[in-house]
Amino acid sequence: PKEFIIDDKSLISRLPHLKSLEVDDKFTITRPILVSLSELSLQPLTLGNFSTSITAQTPRLHFPALLSLSLTARVSDIVDIMQSISFPNATGIFLNCDDGGSMSEHRTSFHALYSAFPMSLRRLHIEFRVDTTEQKEAARLGPGALNFDTFVRPLQSLRDLRELKLDVQLGEHIDGFLELRNGDLRSLVPAWSRLSFFEYSIWDQHYLPIARPAPGRDHPTLDTVFAFARAHPHLLHLQLPYVRTDPLPEDPTPLEEATRPLEGHGLLWLKVGRAPGRRKDSAYIAPIVRAVDRAFPRLYEEVQRARTSSIYPRWSFLEKELCSLHGEG
Repeated sequence: PKEFIIDDKSLISRLPHLKSLEVDDKFTITRPILVSLSELSLQPLTLGNFSTSITAQTPRLHFPALLSLSLTARVSDIVDIMQSISFPNATGIFLNCDDGGSMSEHRTSFHALYSAFPMSLRRLHIEFRVDTTEQKEAARLGPGALNFDTFVRPLQSLRDLRELKLDVQLGEHIDGFLELRNGDLRSLVPAWSRLSFFEYSIWDQHYLPIARPAPGRDHPTLDTVFAFARAHPHLLHLQLPYVRTDPLPEDPTPLEEATRPLEGHGLLWLKVGRAPGRRKDSAYIAPIVRAVDRAFPRLYEEVQRARTSSIYPRWSFLEKELCSLHGEG
């Protein structure tokens, strides 16, 4: 029924001033539906749980007033929509993608998605659910597997990006899949000078963080985290799946010295899955937490404020240790 309502020309003519549309039910988007929608001056457009019967055609349908686009569907269906329309003035894109196809097809799909992003983009959220199974593991981690290079680094071309949230949900854990390495985060240091919000999360099917890498893996170090923050002076919110601590020296002085240029940074929220490494005792973690506390002086204030809230989420190891550092249990 929604197809006929949306595609009804007489109805469209009676709604020439409609600015916002949200459809969140199972339905199929056809070319005539898109044509009808393009006749409206929509600013936010939300389409959820849809499929498509569209093949990319030129010219693309023009949505000049569109500022925010939210799509929930299989990756291939989202690609079909985004390759069929142009939205040169959009500032926010929010994609909730279901798994579908082989990993090599995913690489192609994300390349197609990113090619449709306008340079005006300031907010980008991508939630990607992957149906990982043991049978698919070899294929997913083969030469054509989707990796950090193809999933994240192309987004560096969006120079005006202020908010980036990437949330990967795995059917089951595959070690190394879409892994964030130290060099990966280091490569993003010069990426977005106006960035204020950055999240990169990997979860399993039970919504538990994939934060169990073995000691010695090349995951982000605190030095790289500090370098990322230093290059993004407007950064207020930072979430990473893990931070590597095991290669740090016993003497905390060099680390604390390295954080001095960060004193006064306005970061309010820092969350990591946990600190993988051989040692987890307080004596080892304490110098790391002192360095974080010194680098981001407003962080503890925000943790204190959040603790008083009835909806405060489960603490990360960093939040617990910050409170211990300041004499709170």
